[in-house]
Order: sequence, then C-alpha cells, then structure tokens
Amino acid sequence: MFKRFFGKGNVAKFMENLYHEIKNEIENQNQSLVEYGNFRKGEKWNQHIGDNLVFTFCIDLFSERPAVYQVQYNVKEKEFNCEAKIGAKTGMHNLLECHTDSKKELKNRLHELAMQIPSIRERAMREYLYGLSLSRPKRRWKRFFRKENPYDSLCGVIDELKQQGKISEAEAEKMKNYVSHLTS
Repeated sequence: MFKRFFGKGNVAKFMENLYHEIKNEIENQNQSLVEYGNFRKGEKWNQHIGDNLVFTFCIDLFSERPAVYQVQYNVKEKEFNCEAKIGAKTGMHNLLECHTDSKKELKNRLHELAMQIPSIRERAMREYLYGLSLSRPKRRWKRFFRKENPYDSLCGVIDELKQQGKISEAEAEKMKNYVSHLTS
C-alpha cells in the first residue's frame, strides 16, 4: 500500500515539474503567451479516478471551450496514456496521442505539443476566417449594392480578436496577410 502511494506521489511531482519546465520554456522564447494559447493546468490536475491519476493541460483556441490535452497514469500497469481533445478539424489527434511507460518519452511528447501550439492556433484561425469569408451573400448583385469590401470586414474581425486579447500582434499580421490572399 505504501509503495503504491509513493508511486503516485512520484508521478505527481514529475508532472508538476514537467509543467513548470514547459511553461518556463515558453516564457523564455520571448514570444507572447497568447500565441501559445495561454498554456495552463486544467481542472483535473492530480485527480484519482479509479486506478488512474489524471492530469489535464488547457490551450485556448478560438472556440468557447479550450482544447484539452489529458495525461492519465495507470497505477497498476505503470503506463501513461495521452489523449487530445482538440477537435476534428485540426487533424492533430494522431500526432499527439501516445501510450508509453517511459517518463522520457512523455516529456518529449509534451514538449512537442507545446512547440506545436502556435501552428494549431494558426490552423484554427485560418479555418475560422475561411468560414467567415464563405458566409458572404452568394449573388453578385447583392454584394454590389452593399458596397462592402470582404477584406475590410475580415480585418475588422481580426482587430476585434486582437483587442480582446485572443491573438497577439504577430498573429494578427499573419492573419491579415492570409485574408489578403483569401479575398483576392
């Protein structure tokens, strides 16, 4: 019994140290934390569910709910199971899911996740802007009488997101460049 408890405590300490290591790595890259989706601990952190210890990381994308990356440690099998709940559109499930009994491999996977957050956010933002560009009226004569420039309206959306603190200045510039290609 004591050995099992010590094993759980050891895993919890490892995950806590790993979280702080990744957070410090992101901060030391001199980029905005917004670009990394405000990488943080989730509600389930070091929770015991049956024989599993559950740790979740949350990443803000452009939906109402954040993306969740969940790490479960099975005490009996002494194995880590990682699952991504990022959404079907991003196509990142296969890359981020893993099953391993090695702390070193888990550490590498979580560092890989952290470094790919900006690309995941950029892909989600492009899909969002593309969807907005398709929501324009279908008929040309309606667009003609509206006197509305789609580039200006999409740039307005980007500026609103920047003012709300959901995207950084660098992300806004990338997205405005994408919008100029999208509307031309």
